[in-house]
This record gives sequence, structure tokens and C-alpha cells, in this order.
Amino acid sequence: MLNPGDELDIGKTFKFHQESNTTLAAILLYFSREFSARRWIVLLAVSTLIHAYLLAMVLALYLTDLVQRGSSRQLSVVNALRCTAVAGLSIAAIMWAAGYFMLGADAVSGGFGVYRMNLLSPVDPDDIWSALLPNQDQAPGAYEGFNFLGSGMLVLGLIAVLAAAGNKGPANGRVVTGSSWPLASALLEGSVPRMVPILVLSVLLFGYAISNRVAIGGQELLSYPLPAMAQPLADTFRSSGRFFWPVYYLAYLAIFYLLFTRLSARWAAAICAVALVFQVVDSNAAREWYRTRFARTPEWSSPLRSAMWDVLASRYRKIAVVLPHNASPDWKVLSRFAADHRMAINTGYFARIDRAREQQAGRRVATSIIANRLDADSLYVFQDDGLWKRALSQLQPTDVAGTLDGFRIVAPHLRDCMDCNLEAIATAAKDGGADYRYDPVSIQFTSAERGHAYTVHEWSRCDESSAMMPSPTATGVTNARFCICNGTTSARSDQPLMRFRRQPLRQRRNRQGCRLRDGGHEIVQLTSLLIGGQVSDFLQ
Repeated sequence: MLNPGDELDIGKTFKFHQESNTTLAAILLYFSREFSARRWIVLLAVSTLIHAYLLAMVLALYLTDLVQRGSSRQLSVVNALRCTAVAGLSIAAIMWAAGYFMLGADAVSGGFGVYRMNLLSPVDPDDIWSALLPNQDQAPGAYEGFNFLGSGMLVLGLIAVLAAAGNKGPANGRVVTGSSWPLASALLEGSVPRMVPILVLSVLLFGYAISNRVAIGGQELLSYPLPAMAQPLADTFRSSGRFFWPVYYLAYLAIFYLLFTRLSARWAAAICAVALVFQVVDSNAAREWYRTRFARTPEWSSPLRSAMWDVLASRYRKIAVVLPHNASPDWKVLSRFAADHRMAINTGYFARIDRAREQQAGRRVATSIIANRLDADSLYVFQDDGLWKRALSQLQPTDVAGTLDGFRIVAPHLRDCMDCNLEAIATAAKDGGADYRYDPVSIQFTSAERGHAYTVHEWSRCDESSAMMPSPTATGVTNARFCICNGTTSARSDQPLMRFRRQPLRQRRNRQGCRLRDGGHEIVQLTSLLIGGQVSDFLQ
């Protein structure tokens, strides 16, 4: 019994099957006759190692099981607290060993309310999962809330509700009484304390799955602000649509329970068999899609077509992307190339990253480029225009810079290779060099320089962001503002970041120890740009 959404991404199929099996195991432990702390701890440990979202779901089911065991007096409060303490310590130890705490505050991320479940998700076939039911319009990001029950299960659900509404009682002769709503009687039959906690949990998970922006189809019905105390949780588990998975499996179990208790076993089995055949036929398009995908090995067509790439891979141990960012442009191409040739690389795609470490990595690479200290075992691939110009202006005689299959590269000491076909690399045209000199505490400009644009990596996560710093006039103060790219916002975006004053040149530094010179005058920087003792401005 698997959620059809588990198969939507072949690369995630195995992981999602693990998550499905683990969630079902947690439900099985909840409904088992006796509480087993050992099994719960093992299941929580496995969930921790699979995925944080799965851990949250299984942990919620575990805590709910404690509630129902306590209400039925199977477990005392002391024993429940003891089990919770042991489980908590075990989870914390495994999380530490698995690296959960490496990210710190950067474990949170935006997107809650985008990656949500739509109210029509249980009946939305997402094009290929039903030929009869129409596809429903949904907002971008709703794919995380794909929870189509399947056409056959929808029919079984309708039959189960009708059978329960008939109030004929279970087929084994037991009669359910004490409720004006027969469906509730069937669900709560004989064990109200057991069913109430998991029904409450299902309501809570469903509410979290649809998020604070409730939508039906392409229409948003309502939205409301989250309480401040709930915001960290929402930022951490932003793909709220996934939290319907336990409810999904409970809905399956409820349908089967009603069928096999309200109808005879023979009739229930026959109806389920017909519904299975119906769902298989109705979802034939999905089956054909996956058959086609699995029938042949996917072909990778890399844009790195030149034979020179293999030569470069044999000479260098690392690929240094300038500047490194999470999910940087062409990360798939470069990461695949690095993996195929057993090379290290400083980019990739990760769901969560440590922003401070990303910035540190960027500063290290940028400083090495500015100071012209290139690693001999690294092939540099440039995606930053300013640092590319800087690198071209100070190439060593044995370095090779140019374009290969559209990628701007600098290959240190490649001219020492006598057998290499350097003509395959289109030589980059130099622009005559920059009209400035750099040292660790200052940037000195020639009198010909007048307007300068700087990329300030410390304040930006996108390569195009810049702080405009025009050459000041003879008098007055020039305010430089942060320039936003691609709609990126910043806490400082509407505030002056730098202020300059022009004065006759003399040996003077401001309190941050940073100075910029323009001809015979000094631009005194009043806002520190020092990072680790280095000037962090890079000329574009």
C-alpha cells in the first residue's frame, strides 16, 4: 500500500518507499495490543537516519501512542516519562552523529504556505494517475502536497461510507450502538480511548499540511498569520504537504476496516479486487510512463563535449567554482563531471546549508583570486564577472585562461603541459588590466579611474548584487546603496551602507583601518568592509 506520489521522482523512489514503510510501521505500533518502548526507539532511530520530516511524523505518532496508553492505564506517567527521556536522548545522539546540528539557525528556510497540500489533493490525479478524473489547477509548489488516493480507493471509500451509514452492524454479528452517526461508531467501536488521540493527531496533521494559506484548486480560500511561537517550526518543516502522509495511510486503513466489518469477508474481498483492477486500468498512463522510463537507462548529454575536459580532469584534483553558492549556475553539469572523474568540487545542491560557511568559502576563493594565489591542483570555473576580469588582469605566464564549451576557466600552469591542445580553449581577451593596485589594507586607483562598481560578497547571495560607489565630487558626501537583483531582499536594502568623504591625501585611516584612494585624494570609508583583515570589495 503506497502513496502514488511516492513514485513521482525516480531518484527519490527508494527513499520514499522507506518513508512509507516506516510510517506504516509506526501506525502498526500504535494499534498493537501492547506498548513496546524498544520497538519505538528502534523505529525513531531509523527515522532519524532517513529524513527529518519522517522523524517528525513518527515522533508525533509515538507521543500520541503514549497518550493513548496512558489513558487506557497500560502505561503509568512515570514510565511514560522514562520512555520519553530514553527516546529523546537516543534521537539526540543519532542526530548529533548524523550532523543534524551542523547547520544551527540555518536549518530554517522559507516556503511554508507554498509547499502545501491543496484541499483537492486527495482527488487530484496530477494528469497521469487517472484517465477519468480531471486534473486540478494548483499553485506552484503544491506538488509537495500530492496525495491522490487513487480512483479505486475513492470508490471503496464511497462504498465504505454507504455501508457504515446503513448501520447494519459488523458482519460477524457484533452490533455497534451508542452513536447517532454510524461511521463514528464503527471507527470508535470498542476503544474510544484508543481512537481519540490518533483522530486528534490526524486533524492536527491535516491542518499543518494545508498550512496557513488554505487553497482549493487554484483559489486561495483564506490565509492567516502564524503565531510567533509556531514560526520556527514552520520555517524548519516548510514542505507541509508531506505531513498528510500518516493521515493518508490511516484513511486507507479506515476504508478497509469499514468494508471488512460492515460487509461479509467474501463480498469485501470481491469489491476490493474489482476496485484494484479498476484503479490499475484507470492509472494506465502512469504505468506506461514509468515503464518507458525504467525500460532504458537514462542518457546524460553533457554540454562539456570537448576532449580537453578529460585532459583537465587528469591534471587537476579539484574544481573551484568562482564564486561558490548552493545550487549555483550549472551545478549539475559541473558536479556530474567532478563525480565521473573523482574530483572534489565546491558547489552542489543542498536542501539546507550553513550560510556563514558558504560566505566563508566565497571569501576564501575571492581572496585567493584577488591576491593571485591560485591552487596548482584546482581548475577554476568563473561565474562572477568581476573576479573573472580580475583574474585575467594578473595571469601568470604559465596559466591558461579562456572559454571551453561556454565555461570560463583558468587553468594554473597548464602551459607547462607540452602535449595539451591549448588551442581548444578560446583565449579570453584581456581588457588591459585594472587601473588600480591592491594590498591587504587598501585599494589604490589611478587618476584615470572615475566610477567604480563593487560586488560586496558579504552582503549578497547573488552574483549580480552590487554596491554602487561613484567617484566623489570635490566636495560633499556620497551615499552608496545596496543594489538588489532578481527581487532578492535584504534587511539593509533600504539603508545607506557606505558613506565616503573626499579629502587631501595624507597618512590617515579610519577606525576600521580601511582606506581607498582616488588619484591625489583619499576616500575615507566610514562603514567597515573588512573581513578577516582583508578588503572585501571586488572590482567588476
